[in-house]
Parts: sequence; C-alpha cells; structure tokens
Amino acid sequence: MASQDDSPSQESETEPLKLVETPVEAVAEVVTSVRSAWQDLRSIPIGYRASQLRSLRKMIKDNITRFEEAVWKDLRKSRQEFTMGEINLILTDISYALTNLQKWSSPRNAQKDLVHQFDKMYLMPEPYGTVLIIAPWNYPIGLLLEPLIGAIAAGNACVLKPSELSVATSNLMSELVPQYLDKDLYQVVTGGVGVATELLRQRFDYIFFTGSTAVGKIIMRCAAEHLTP
Repeated sequence: MASQDDSPSQESETEPLKLVETPVEAVAEVVTSVRSAWQDLRSIPIGYRASQLRSLRKMIKDNITRFEEAVWKDLRKSRQEFTMGEINLILTDISYALTNLQKWSSPRNAQKDLVHQFDKMYLMPEPYGTVLIIAPWNYPIGLLLEPLIGAIAAGNACVLKPSELSVATSNLMSELVPQYLDKDLYQVVTGGVGVATELLRQRFDYIFFTGSTAVGKIIMRCAAEHLTP
C-alpha cells in the first residue's frame, strides 16, 4: 500500500482522464511509414543506435516526475515501488546495452564442418526490421521500454502500443517519444481494442507482448498469418 508521503502530489485528482487515441484508419499508414523509414537503413550504424539509446535515457531522466505522476494516476503505484520496479531497471539496461552494443553487433566466428574447413565462416547479427511492442497495464512503462531497448540496440524500427487501461501513461508516452526519439523510426499508437486489432492485421517482423494468456493467443494467431515471431 502506498503511503501518502510516498505518492506524487495530485493537483487534478478528481479530473477524469481521457485517452488520446490514434484513429483506426491511420494505423496502417503509421506502420507503412515506419517500415519505409527502416528500409533506408539509417538505424543500422552503431553510432545511431547508441544515440537513440541515450535519447531514451534522457527522456526518462528529464521526465521522471511526470512518469511518477502518470503511474500514480493509473495504478496508485508509489514512487518507491515505481522507481525500484521499473525506472531503475530501465536505466540499468540502457547502460548495459550501450556498454555491449559493439560486441553484440560484431560478427562472430562460426563452427566449420569438414566441407567448409577452408572457407571463412562467421555469424553476422542483423535486425529483424519493423517490430511491434504491446505493453500491459500493470507495468505500463517498464514492459513498454524494456523491449524497446533491445529493439533499438539491434537496429530495428518500432511501433509502440501502450495499454489503453493505463490512460495517463499512454498519453504521456504518445507525447514524449516523438520529442526524444527519431519520429520516423519509433512511433506510438494509442487506443483500445479497435486500434489493437488493426495493428495486428499489419505485417511486422517481430512482436513483443507481455500479458494474459487469452490475449497472447489472439496475438499468436494474428502473427501466424505473416509467420511473425
């Protein structure tokens, strides 16, 4: 239970929150534009990936109070729980990714068989392409941004779908992400079932999802149409 002293100050506690929704008819255009931007290959250079990770870290640090207030409005989650359970983990993982980015992206020697003893063989890590991240309501920031760290580090473009049940957090993400990250490669789509359904009709190269088994089955069925992992 959060104590009163541990919760952010609430100036508009009684005001109902309204979700800022992406029009359903705009979803396909968003996905197409992100995919087109990725095909320019600007996300491939290591320097670019590192700059986007640093921008993500700056977004969190610059707006930590706003994130705390949003999560309090959505979940009544205390500052201490939010910091320990989400923010600290995100910042730690960004630092870890920045430290290991060059290593992760470098070619690695591949084991040779008898036929290829005189060949030069290596494994070259490559991005999947355009990925979708769908976050649940209970960890609305951690389970949206943690997959994004890996996706950026690997050189992917991303469409982010915050939970419509965490209204304040969803609205804040749709506001902040375009201010800090590349607006062509990383876009936020917000809304309820209609928006989510339209998103899943689109072709993605990888889908990140954390949530219920029931919703997971729906996402798996939709992903199977395009053989999306």
